[in-house]
Parts: sequence; structure tokens; C-alpha cells
Amino acid sequence: MSQMLIDAFNAATTWQQALAAIKNEEYASLLLEDTHRAKLNQLPDDAGREQAIGLGVTEIKTLFGDFTTVDEIRSAVQKQIDVEYAKFEVIEGVRTANGVGEMRDALNLVPILNEHRQNLIEEWSASEIEAVQARVAALEAEEYTLVLKEIASRAGGGAYLDLLAAKLVIVRDDPEADPIFGTGTLIPALKAADLAVNADILAAFNEADTWQEALAAINAYEILLLDEVHLDKLDDLPDGQGREQAIGLGLNQTKALFGNFQSIADLKEALEYQIDTEHAKFEFITALDAAATEAEMTAAIKATIQLVNTHRQDLIADLLASEDPDAIELAGVLQQSAYTTVLAEIVTHLNDNAYMAQLGARMLSVRNALEGGQFFGDSKIIPALAEADGAIDAVVTAFNEADSWQEALAAIKDNASVLLDEAHLSQLDDLPDNQGREQAIGLGVLEIKTLFGDFTSLDTVIVEVRYQIEVEHTKFAALNAINAATEENMVAVLKEHIGKLHDHRQELIEKWSASTDPDARERAEELSHEDYTLVLAEIVSHFDDATYMAGLAETILDAEHFSGVGALITALRAADVELDSPVAGATQNVTTDEDTVIVQDIGATDPNGDTLTYSVKSGAEPQKGKVTFAGGKFTYTPAKDVNGTDTFTIVISDGEHSIDQTVTVTINAVNDAPADITLSNSKVSENSIAGTPVGQLTATDLEGGAMKFALLDDAGGRFKLETKDGVTSLVVADGLRLDYEQAAFHTVRVQVTDSDNKTYEETLTIDLTDVAGEKITGTTGTDVLAGGTGKDVFNGGLGNDKLSGGLGNDTLTGGKGKDTFVFDSKLGTSSTDRKVNFDAIKDFSVKDDSLYLDNAIFKKLGSGTEAKPKQLSKSFFTIGDKAKDKNDYLIYNNKTGVLSYDADGSGKSKAVEFAQLSKNLKMTYKDFFVI
Repeated sequence: MSQMLIDAFNAATTWQQALAAIKNEEYASLLLEDTHRAKLNQLPDDAGREQAIGLGVTEIKTLFGDFTTVDEIRSAVQKQIDVEYAKFEVIEGVRTANGVGEMRDALNLVPILNEHRQNLIEEWSASEIEAVQARVAALEAEEYTLVLKEIASRAGGGAYLDLLAAKLVIVRDDPEADPIFGTGTLIPALKAADLAVNADILAAFNEADTWQEALAAINAYEILLLDEVHLDKLDDLPDGQGREQAIGLGLNQTKALFGNFQSIADLKEALEYQIDTEHAKFEFITALDAAATEAEMTAAIKATIQLVNTHRQDLIADLLASEDPDAIELAGVLQQSAYTTVLAEIVTHLNDNAYMAQLGARMLSVRNALEGGQFFGDSKIIPALAEADGAIDAVVTAFNEADSWQEALAAIKDNASVLLDEAHLSQLDDLPDNQGREQAIGLGVLEIKTLFGDFTSLDTVIVEVRYQIEVEHTKFAALNAINAATEENMVAVLKEHIGKLHDHRQELIEKWSASTDPDARERAEELSHEDYTLVLAEIVSHFDDATYMAGLAETILDAEHFSGVGALITALRAADVELDSPVAGATQNVTTDEDTVIVQDIGATDPNGDTLTYSVKSGAEPQKGKVTFAGGKFTYTPAKDVNGTDTFTIVISDGEHSIDQTVTVTINAVNDAPADITLSNSKVSENSIAGTPVGQLTATDLEGGAMKFALLDDAGGRFKLETKDGVTSLVVADGLRLDYEQAAFHTVRVQVTDSDNKTYEETLTIDLTDVAGEKITGTTGTDVLAGGTGKDVFNGGLGNDKLSGGLGNDTLTGGKGKDTFVFDSKLGTSSTDRKVNFDAIKDFSVKDDSLYLDNAIFKKLGSGTEAKPKQLSKSFFTIGDKAKDKNDYLIYNNKTGVLSYDADGSGKSKAVEFAQLSKNLKMTYKDFFVI
């Protein structure tokens, strides 16, 4: 059965099919209980309401899809029956009503129709289906919905329905009106009746020419126009008196400025505003008249004046925004009125507790002096507020105009009843008139003004004045207590009063440091470094040090009577330094020798066990050395070669206090070794004769005594020293060994000895000057003679000598002994050979002598070095006028005595002549060696 029912409803595509399914007896037993069956039976068969039931069920299926359960169908059907039956009742009630009374009964059902419609809209609004949302929007815009909602919103008051019923009877009975047989005619009739009611209401207000007529209209229609809140406010106001009169006048003024009211909404807005405004004034006046004490008066003003001012400011803003010339003109008048300006001024002080307290006191005094002890209206309140505000502002002005401490102090004393409570008044009375502490109070107040600008509130003035009195009274009490203290209680007195002074100073620094004003932060920084601040903080830090505090108490007791805070701080500083500073000798004398470092214990201790640091005092540094510190000792390092007395001052610090120790250093003179050996000239020509001077020797000796020079290294016998008339010179000892071609410079090692037998050594360099075209004869020993670029003439003399002419056409004679002739310089060409490098060997002995050929020049001859000369290959040597085969590189022409080098042997290139020997020598390859 259930499935058949579901299928029947899902298959219904017309309202008739859906209605038939509902009336099916088998299905009805599952869908309808007696109440809904009875409602359905009362509806005319197949007429508008039954048709609407079928359409409603079909629309649900269309929007949300096929039904899936019997419960879904039952819920939909029963809701449709309830909705259409309610419509049927209203339609029939309106259609058949006999007179206003029965019509009134029918209208009582209209809110039910509205409830049904609003419930449907709310239920469907929760769906996310697009089609459902579109249907909700359409329902909300329907005339049916709008008219029912309007009537239901006003139906709570029976008076409206009474008026609506009367108007609806007229609308229904109009001969030209359509009969009411459905919602299509019901809704227009209801709307016409509602508009007729509204027209009567608007006419009553628009035709009112006096405040009494306007008030009468309010009383006649208040239940229709006002909610419970505004009805209660209107009931609060005394009938026919000032506030109600003002409401009527206000409505008429609105009408005069902007024209007749065009809608109930506009009328309600204007009426509610007037009621809110006048009720706020009523509460304001009532509260001020009810206040019995100054505190109650202050509280009454704070609780009520803000709203009164807001109403006035809102009114002015609305008038200005209207663009109506008359309204704007009125706004200007209101802006200048005392009512507006006084309220606005008072509201700016609501958070100034001191100002408000004074205002409350003055307003209570004024009110109590009035006849009857009441204000009874704002006409007396506003002048009283203006007068009180001016008196309070005069107090603030007195401080802002004060330019000296005397004027600031006078402002305090002149307004003491306003500024000071009993405690602070007593403290001020304790202080000697116009002396240090009172002067400090005045200066303190001026400094606040300097840092932060003029005072803007009485509250600020009171806070700062009282704070200054507290601070200076604390100083006054501290001086008195310390001056009166005994040995038994001095420690306790110092802790109590120094602690209070310290707390005040730290609170001030903390407060100003947190300020956004840069001048205040700068001043806080200055205060934190003042001696007053530092001394108090230092003493407080030792409160738990019994030994320190006992010593401090003893020192302060021994001091004279303190006449001011400055004297006390000075005494505390001196005592603290004495008790807390490091301990060390004021002076220290030490002795050291010249160029000798000394390490000395400074001998400092700290009574608190603090870590000590050491530094040299600025402006008192040592002049003859430098000082470093480590491990409680100083290290003095004298400058080199100085003696005499030096002085410096050590600053010994524990991080808080410091003392000085002056150190005197005696530096004993000691003999210094000589230094800096110099040679007046360091150049000499090669092959210079023995005894040729090179340069004079000198050295530095701080003591200025006599010095002796010795030659520790004479460069292989090449140099020696000669002394004449106290001047020692370096001279040539063996000129033959000074050969530029063998070595361009030589070094000697010189030692100098002073009168105390202290010595110094230094190596000196002597540069040789090359001499072109040398003519040298060797000794009886083994000589090495090397030439340069000129035409040298060398004779080896006796001994086994080595001769090298170098570049140029040289003449070489070996002399006695086994001599070696070296060819290690670049050769010419076949066309330039005799012009470039062609040497003549005058006495070559095949038996004794040898020829050394450098393979860097004679590249074809193979390997060999000067240290290990290599015998020339036999195949590389030939005798004749030219090479006979390709490896005849070295050619001796026995007819001419010319020695030649042919790099390609019997090739096309010509040989290069490089030496002239004697003719017909029995030369062989054994006479040649490759180096």
C-alpha cells in the first residue's frame, strides 16, 4: 500500500491528479487524521482552495524531486491543508462579516496567514537547490507576502485592527469593488484598507498646527506608531509639560522644514527621535535634581549628559546633511547655542575624574541654592554647567600661565581645596614656606609643562601636583629623620628613607622613559645619570650588606647636620666611595735596567670581592715605555735604549668605583753594543790594484766611546782593513780576484767592538764596476781571467790558468803551466766572424794546454759541463781548410792557424772563424773539451 501511495503522488502531474490521490480513501487513511480530514471536507470541492492544495503538493515534488516516503507526503499534504484552510477562513470571514465587529474577528486570523508564509520562506531558504532559491525570492516579493507582513507587524495593538476593520468594511462594500472570493481580491482589499488607515494617521499629524494638536495625534495613535520601549519612555514624561510639549514642537518643526510626512515610516522615525531626545533630557534633569551628594551629582552627570549631547550633535549633523537651506540655517543657530557648546565641552571631560568631581560639587552647590532646591529644567542646568566649567578651567589655566616656580606654587595654594586631599594638604603645610622643598614643587610642576605641553585636564594637574608634594615631602622627612637619628636606629632610618627617595626617582625615570615624547625620554636619560639617582641606587644595592650599612651609618652620624638634600647626597657619595672602593697604595716605585721588562704586583684588593680592572689614566701615560696589565700585575716595557725616570698612573676599578695609583719607574743606564755598521762607498772597479780604497767604515754607539773594526770574512782574500788617524777603511787586497765577468759583487763580514768589548757584526756588499778592454797579467798561482765585451789582453803568467776573453777580439797568452782557453761567448757569422768575436791565442801548447767549448754556443759538439768537461768526439774534428764530411764541425787550418766552427759540416753553410792559433800545430781532437 505504501509504495502504491508514493507512486500515485509521484505520477501526479496536475493539481487534479494530486487532489485525487489525497482524497483516495485508502491513501487518506495513511495521510490524514480527523482534524485535517475535517478541514479538507469543509473546503468547496475543486474550488480555489482545493486547487491550491493540489498545486502546492505538485510544486514541492517539482522543486525537491519525487517523494521517497509516506512521511514526506503526509507532511506536505497536511501543511497545504492547514495553509489553504486558514486562507478559506479569512476569506469567508471578510466576505460575510456583518459590521466592523465581525470584520475585526476575521482580521484576527491574518497573522496566521503571515506565519504560514514566513515559515515556508524560512524552510525553503535553507535549501541549496537553485530553483528553490529562485522560488523563495519570488515569494518574498509577492504582494501577498508584503501585505500580510505589514498587517501582522501592526496587529499586536488592537487599535490598529479596529481601524483596519472599519476601513476594510468600506473597501469591501464599495459598489465598484470586486467580491472577495479568494486571495486575489482579499490582498488588494487589505492593502487598500491599510493605506486608508495610514492616510488617516498621516493626516492627523500633517494637519496639526500646534504642539497640543501634535500631542493629541500622538496620544490617539501612539499604540500604532510606537514600540514598547518608546511607549514606556512617553509614559515616563509628565503629561502636558515641558518634555511632551517639546516633542510636539519638534514634530511640527520637522514638518515645517521638510514638508508633510509622506509615510508611516518617516513619521515613526521622527516621533521616535523626538521621544528619545526629550526622554534623555528628562532623565538628565531628573538625575541632577535627585542627587543628594557631590558624588551622586557627579555620577548623575556622567550617566546622562553623553546621550543628551549625542542627540544634539546628531540633530545638527542631520540638518546639515539635508541640503535644505532652512535646515542648514537652523543647524548654524543650534551650533552656536549655549546648550550645544556647554554640553559638548562637558562631554570632553568625562574621563577627567578630578574635573568631574569638581563639576559635581559645584553643580550641587548651585542647585541647592535655587528656590525649591531643584533645577526643574535645562534652562537652569546649562548656565550652571557653563559657570562650573569656567571655574574649573580657571584652575588649569592658572598652571598653564605660570612662568616661575613662585607662580606655580601660588596656583597650588590658591586652589588647594580643589587640588589636594587632606593628606596632601597636610604634607604641604609641613614644608617651610617658600624654601627649598616648596621651590622644588613649583619647579617640578613647571618641568612637567615644559616636557609635555600645557595641562589639558584638571585630573592631570591634580596627579602631578600631588606627586610633586609627595616627592618633596619625602625628602623633607628624610632629612629630618636622618638628622635626628641615633647610633641605635641610623641603619633603619637610612633604609626607610633612602629607599623611599630611590623609589620615587626610579618611578619617575620609568614613567618618562615609556613616554612617546622624545623630550621626556631624553630627560629620563639625564635623570638616570644624575649623581642623585646613582648614589641612591648604590646605597639601596647594599641594604642587605650589614657591614656596609654599619659603616655608612657611622659615617653619616659623624657628619654635620644636613641642611639640604644636596649635602646629604654628597655625604652619602663620599661614604660609599670610602666603603666600597678598591684598596691599593697611592704610589709605587720600581727600578729596572735599560731595555729590561719589569713585572710588578699592583697590590690592589676590593672590600666586596668585586673583580678589579686596570687601565692607564688618560693624560698620565708613561713617556718612556708602555704598560700592560694581567693577573693583578702591570708589565712595564721600556722603550729601546732609554734610561732615566718615567711616571704613569693606574686606574683601579671595581666596575663602580675607582682609585688611582701613581707608579714611578727608574730606568738604569746600561752599555749598549755598537750597531749600524755603514760603508761610505760600496763600489770598486774590477782588477783594481791592491790598496785601492773602497770606503770608510762607521758604526753607531750610544755611549760614544772608541770602536775597533775587524774583517771576519774578506771575500776570499779580495779585501782588507786599513786604519789611519782613527779612521778604518775597506781596501782592495787582491785586485786580480775582482773580475766583473766572474762575479758582479762580493760580500764581507765586518765586526765592530766598543770600549766595553761589546760587539756587533754586519755583512756588507761591494759592487764591482765592469772595465772594458782589460789588460791583466796573472800571478804565479792558478788564475781565472775573464773578459767582457771589449778587446781584452790576458796573460796567465805562471801557474795553471783559465782564460776567457768573452765578446770582442781578445789576445790571450797562457804563459807557463797548463792553461785552459774558454770560448763561451756568442760567435759572429761567416761574414762577420773576425769583427765580432775572434780571439788570438799566442802560445797554445798542444802538450800542456786545452780548449773548452761551451755547447750552448757550439751546439753540435754534444754534452758536457764546466764541472765535468767531456772530450770532443774524434769524428767532429778535422784539419784543413774546410769540412770533409757532414760531422766535421771543428776545423783547424794548419796553414793559417785559424780555428773554425761549421754547424752543418760539409753542408752548404760556411764555417765561422773564432780563434787564431799558431800554424802547423799538431792539433788533435784531444785538445778540445765540451762544457
